[in-house]
Order: sequence, then structure tokens, then C-alpha cells
Amino acid sequence: MRFCAKCRTTLYWDFEMRPGLIGVACGAIEGKEALAPVAAAWTAHKAPWVTLPPGLPAFAQQTPASAID
Repeated sequence: MRFCAKCRTTLYWDFEMRPGLIGVACGAIEGKEALAPVAAAWTAHKAPWVTLPPGLPAFAQQTPASAID
């Protein structure tokens, strides 16, 4: 994981299982209102009140690489 040097907030992280892919903390992105999800992972563990957008590919566990490549 990579953190802000000033406040130690998580900014992004590397995925050992998927070299070349990084995860970015949404809170670290300016203008995040324009972002849209392409898939949902680990939905078997989502809170009961979470509603996924209609038509969004959803996976009970890890998202297959083919869904985001």
C-alpha cells in the first residue's frame, strides 16, 4: 500500500496476483463524481443495504481479470 507522506491516508496499492494493476482509493481522486464502476467484486460480503447499479457485472468473490482488462 502507498500512503500520503503528510497525512498517511491510503492512496493506492499494488496487486501481487495481477502485476501491472493497481487499486486507487476513491477518496484520493479529485473529480471522482465522474467515475463509474465497471464491475463489483466480493458481493457475497457486501452490506445488506448496498444496492448495485442495474446491469453492473457482479462477482461473489474476486473479479476475473477478463472483466476489467
